[in-house]
Amino acid sequence: MPADQLPVLVFDVNETLSDLTPLRARFEDIGAPGHLLATWFAGSYGTASR
Repeated sequence: MPADQLPVLVFDVNETLSDLTPLRARFEDIGAPGHLLATWFAGSYGTASR
């Protein structure tokens, strides 16, 4: 296999390794429903990677 065509394997473990539990209380402190934290995080992560 040519050096410029090496296989690559990528794992997306950001939510797995990030404990978002402390942020749930902050969401609720500002009046946002705590259960929307995962949706917010997924959206902000997707936006940041563009």
